[in-house]
Amino acid sequence: KEKFVTRFLLATNLLYEEVIVKKMVLDSNELRFEGDKAEFIDIKEAKQVLSGLAEALSINQKTEIIIIGSTAGGKNKKFSKRLSADRANAVKNVLVSMGVEEGRIKTLGLADEDPWHIADLNESGHQIEDLAAQNRKVVILDTNDEEAAQFK
Repeated sequence: KEKFVTRFLLATNLLYEEVIVKKMVLDSNELRFEGDKAEFIDIKEAKQVLSGLAEALSINQKTEIIIIGSTAGGKNKKFSKRLSADRANAVKNVLVSMGVEEGRIKTLGLADEDPWHIADLNESGHQIEDLAAQNRKVVILDTNDEEAAQFK
């Protein structure tokens, strides 16, 4: 939970009693999936990583989020789009299992076409693993965040 507060920086607007969840980027070091799958390597670990977010969302029942899945480059586009969407949905499912209402969570899979993508292929078209690992991520945004507007 301490990691959540440090990592996600909650801001509370006391006038409206809204909790705004600031942008959350979880790469393959924080949320670990099986290779080329939407299954967590350790579901208990995933729940621990997401528990602070679930708690914050329970504070204000009006806060809605969008979970955006992304992948490393160099793979089949259709496969990567599906994988990134499935991983976003896997995160959603964990949050729902922790009591967050499903209707408050939108998901989107962008593969390697997300606006935060880091070029991860060398001139031969092979992945540069350190960079590719940073692209295997989910990004979670409050739907009221300006940055989320591009995904509506």
